[in-house]
Amino acid sequence: MISTIEDANSHLLKISELKRKIDFTTNKYNAQIDEIKKRIHKETSEDAEQLQILEDAIQAFMKNTPDLFNKSKTVKLTFGKLTAKKTPPRLELFDGITWEDVLKNLYKNGFNDFVEVKEMPDKSAIKKSMPEEHMSLIGVRKLQDTNYNYSIG
Repeated sequence: MISTIEDANSHLLKISELKRKIDFTTNKYNAQIDEIKKRIHKETSEDAEQLQILEDAIQAFMKNTPDLFNKSKTVKLTFGKLTAKKTPPRLELFDGITWEDVLKNLYKNGFNDFVEVKEMPDKSAIKKSMPEEHMSLIGVRKLQDTNYNYSIG
């Protein structure tokens, strides 16, 4: 329990010492981890390259033979399975077209049902300009907290 400024200062000293000790230990083990990662990379890099080549070949094969998946999304093989799964549809803009252009074109062509209008409270304006007695009418109140921090040094 801290009851005086001297107690707080003593605690800051102990915090500083413990942080230095933790940092020293962490750095020591991080250096060992870095060395282990280098050895792993050195021992596995050839295999990783060969693995990537094989995986790329499987992907290319599946992409170039879509008829494989006419009957089923999955083709079971002895050592695994090949799967084709459609992604959800997405919209792609034509070259030179922006979403602002799309919005204008929707209005221009009478497709207003495809325009999303999002109404929401302007929180920053409420905080900045609305009197607190009006805030209670709309069901909000303004709060301000104090954050307490310390620093070593």
